[in-house]
Amino acid sequence: MRWLVRAALALGIFTLTGCYGPISIYQPIDLSMKGQSIKFPVEVDRRDYYTVSLGFAWGGSIESVAAVVDVVDGVDWKGGVPVKVRLLMAKDSEIFFDEVFLTSNITEQHFVGGEGARKVVGVRRLKNFALGPGRYSVEVRTMGDVPVLKGFEAFVAFYSDHTKI
Repeated sequence: MRWLVRAALALGIFTLTGCYGPISIYQPIDLSMKGQSIKFPVEVDRRDYYTVSLGFAWGGSIESVAAVVDVVDGVDWKGGVPVKVRLLMAKDSEIFFDEVFLTSNITEQHFVGGEGARKVVGVRRLKNFALGPGRYSVEVRTMGDVPVLKGFEAFVAFYSDHTKI
């Protein structure tokens, strides 16, 4: 019964908070093993706020949503399994940000994908940036093994975000 309540709360929070903006780019990553890395280019055409985050896809059934919520956001809302990652950001091949994060908790939810293939995604925000136009690269590396996340659909997201830094 507890899983049903948690799933209903998670879905209710989504409907209240919504999402700040469309996810521009998302790349899959295996967060269960140390040493996994994803790097992708980003072309920013206007000055705005942007966010880099980790995303966890929540399945279509109440049971699968509850399973992901229990692991990622924690039983009784106590933070979920921690995931340690390193975020590197570069502009024109020059690194301007390099930091290690120990993530926990779902901070927001988004819809990802097009019509018919949309998924609800729990998000762990890593960092907000105020970026001007230019060519950037985003790189995220896993810093530890988290075997409980084996088989979870996870990704790194980069999206415009109109909240203040």
